Amino acid sequence: PEDEGCFCRVNSLLKDIIGDLSGRFDMVLIDGEAGIEQVNRRVMKTVDHLVLVSDTSAKGLGVANTIAHVASDKKAVNFKRMGLVLNRVRDPFEVDDIKSRTGLDLYGWLADDDMVRAFDFRGEALTGMPEASPALAAVTGILEKVLGPAVSRLSPSGCFEHRAGV
Repeated sequence: PEDEGCFCRVNSLLKDIIGDLSGRFDMVLIDGEAGIEQVNRRVMKTVDHLVLVSDTSAKGLGVANTIAHVASDKKAVNFKRMGLVLNRVRDPFEVDDIKSRTGLDLYGWLADDDMVRAFDFRGEALTGMPEASPALAAVTGILEKVLGPAVSRLSPSGCFEHRAGV
C-alpha cells in the first residue's frame, strides 16, 4: 500500500508529465479520479484552480471536504483558488443547504439533466448538445467564475474558446 507522499514510479512519472505539460501550455486541465488519492500522493505540485466536483450526497461532499483539508492544511497542493462544483443537483434547495454547511466557495452547479443522461447512455460527446442546453450554460457560467470573462461559449470543435485580451 502507498503512504502519504508516495513517490512510486507511476506517481513520479505522472508528476513529470504534468510538469512538462504545464510548461508547454497556458492551461492544463487534470481530471483526477474520484477520491483523495491523487492529492494525497502529491502528483500535482502547484495549480491555479483546484476545482472539486461532487454530487449532493453526504459521502461525496465528505470526500470534497477531505480533499480541501488535505490540500489546504497539509499543504498537499499549492493553489491560488479552490472551489466546489455540484453535479446532478435535483433541487435548488439542496444547493442552498450545502452552501450553508460547507466552507468551500461554490463555483456553480449542474442540474440533474435527462439530456446529459441520454447522451452519456448512448456514448455521445456532450459537446454535441444543443447550444440552448441548460447544462452547457451552467458549465459556461462555472468557467467564467473560475477563469474570468475570457471564456466564451463552446466552439464548433467542441472546446470552450478562450478569448485573448479580455
